[in-house]
Amino acid sequence: MSVRCAECARLESEKKQARDAGDFSRATDCEVLLKRHLEGEARCKGAVIARATYRFREYTILPDERPEAPPITFEMECGTCNASSPVTEKAEDGTQWAAEHFKANPDHEEYREHITRPYRCEPGEWQ
Repeated sequence: MSVRCAECARLESEKKQARDAGDFSRATDCEVLLKRHLEGEARCKGAVIARATYRFREYTILPDERPEAPPITFEMECGTCNASSPVTEKAEDGTQWAAEHFKANPDHEEYREHITRPYRCEPGEWQ
């Protein structure tokens, strides 16, 4: 926005100082005062007012089931020694690994399954 009068210059300067100082609340206040000054009855002559329109969009997050989506993967981890099975696309492979690991280490009785499932944000309607 170009400076048109002393009041415009003062508000623009104050807005810049507020932004530089990280006081975005004060910078917004200056922007509102400047717009009121430009649009009010005592209108600054020759001012060009730039307007912005903002729209909001809803998004939904859900499992990514597109053909190109990464696969769901499974991994089993020993809760005693933190050893883990290979990452596979079959849940049964992890339980088989856990059974073999338990046979080799009878005191390792706790296991965790890690499932990695891809999700995607789907855009909805504009508001």
